[in-house]
Amino acid sequence: EIAHYCDFRTLLQAVKAIGANRVGAGRRSGLLGRAAFRRAEMACEALRTPAGLPLTYGVITLYAHA
Repeated sequence: EIAHYCDFRTLLQAVKAIGANRVGAGRRSGLLGRAAFRRAEMACEALRTPAGLPLTYGVITLYAHA
């Protein structure tokens, strides 16, 4: 699934809302500084399409039968 967002902050809010904001070992322990945030934003902006900033989700559907 691909969702599109108008800006980087909205994209990050969507990621956080689904609980995908946790990462494993090696994650940043402090807040993201302004310069680092700007670098991440610029890297994301390089991926912008006419529909907006794309965010791809892997979806797993599970069916259980009793």
